[in-house]
Amino acid sequence: EELQAIEYEMVITFIKAVRDYRKDPYQNEIVDKAIHYIHDHILQSISLSEVADAANVSANYLSSLFHKVVGIPLKEYINRKKIEESKYFLEHTNSSLLDIALLFGFSDQSYYTVLFRKYNGITPKKYRQLGNQTYSKK
Repeated sequence: EELQAIEYEMVITFIKAVRDYRKDPYQNEIVDKAIHYIHDHILQSISLSEVADAANVSANYLSSLFHKVVGIPLKEYINRKKIEESKYFLEHTNSSLLDIALLFGFSDQSYYTVLFRKYNGITPKKYRQLGNQTYSKK
């Protein structure tokens, strides 16, 4: 039963990801290309120049445009997205924090933890503990 519940949740998460991927929320072709590139490469280290190349613009132009359209710097968007995606692994696997940090291209667990706390107000360890308590109550 638990395995079926996890599989069901994985399918729902995948469907939501596909739906979100198909949306172009910013109605700006360059920004949407950049966001699609980020989503497609979320498990890799992503640089501004790589994203700019994918969007066929200069790094300076993309950086300025992205911040203007999205409201946050591109690097912050990348970090926020990586942190958000990493929550799934905290909730559904027993992978170590270091393994999760490395999976998402962070240089070490400490940096991952700092960013996670910055965007969520708690550490990934605490998030996992709270998630497991919530999950086990289902």
